[in-house]
Amino acid sequence: MSEQEIFRQAFLGLVSGLYQTVMVQLGKSVNPGTGRVEEVALEASRTTIEILRMLRDRTIGNLSGEESRALEAAITNAELNFADEARKRRGGV
Repeated sequence: MSEQEIFRQAFLGLVSGLYQTVMVQLGKSVNPGTGRVEEVALEASRTTIEILRMLRDRTIGNLSGEESRALEAAITNAELNFADEARKRRGGV
């Protein structure tokens, strides 16, 4: 396996891991460490989303199409799920 392929897989794994972290923080996924859905932690999820955004901003022009699409999808889905949870906390349905 080439170094470039190793880096590609590592980057995609990092993005996937951060996205999974957001989903656990938002109570939308099972925490693999505890085997249960955790209480929603909006501020923690906001911070993790900011890390994904920072990663996007710091890697502009250095990602393959696949890497860029994976990162954008993770950010978009995380933001939508965050907005949904934030709306629920404000009393919306």
